[in-house]
Amino acid sequence: MRLLLLLAAAAALLLVLIAVAQRRLIYFPSRDVPDPRALGFPQIEDARFTAEDGVALHGWFAPAAGAPRRLAVLVSHGNAGNVAHRLHLLADLPAAGLDVLVYDYRGYGESEGSPSEAGLYRDGRAAQAWLLQRTGLPAARLVHFGESLGAAVSVELARAEPAPGAVILQSPFTSLADVAGEHYPLLPVRLLLRDRYENAAKIGALRAPLLVLHGTDDSIVPLANGRALFERATAEPKRFVEVRGAGHNDLWLDERARTADVVAFLDEVLPSVAGATDAR
Repeated sequence: MRLLLLLAAAAALLLVLIAVAQRRLIYFPSRDVPDPRALGFPQIEDARFTAEDGVALHGWFAPAAGAPRRLAVLVSHGNAGNVAHRLHLLADLPAAGLDVLVYDYRGYGESEGSPSEAGLYRDGRAAQAWLLQRTGLPAARLVHFGESLGAAVSVELARAEPAPGAVILQSPFTSLADVAGEHYPLLPVRLLLRDRYENAAKIGALRAPLLVLHGTDDSIVPLANGRALFERATAEPKRFVEVRGAGHNDLWLDERARTADVVAFLDEVLPSVAGATDAR
């Protein structure tokens, strides 16, 4: 009986610790942001703006190179690192004629504050406003690109009015509770989680064309998550790209193929419009 009581007390203490420190198990920010010029990206501009609750935010903007498609891509990145870990997107997508902003959530990189679900949504709205102002493009020429955790931010932003031109989700999950439950099946994660990111409940509200990219060997967010979201989406056209052999963090390893996937989709649903305004 004493042993059972000790085990019960230990289990209760563990649950309390998880409940208190859960955001440290969700968000893994890096504060170190190098100078992009030192990395060989002189074209990248600093973007600084403020969320609606006064939190100062930072991002990197790369203007379109070559023949611009008159499209602005807002990248909401995953739960780890910062803008410097998304240089492939800041190189590949602008080379394809797309204006791209990758921004850091609160608590990441040079952005102030601490991350939370409500906070990330505020950050995304502020980044969207900055990008549309910088490019002079309407919301109909905006593309939301969300990777993993950022897919939840993209879904939240894209279901608001006015609708964006398209949504691209990379390795998305149905809900944070679903993913946590797969990794911690013995813990009551659905009761403990404060930040829930209920993508499956929201994606039916999207009114924009949808592209989902997911690796078949993703051990962090299993492929079934992306498939389930795709099936729940009602907007058309929509396309699912299954990347054979890719995991969660190496899906963009073949940069040429992934860029081709994105560009082909955007050329189909948002062809270049010569008359679109451009503040550049």
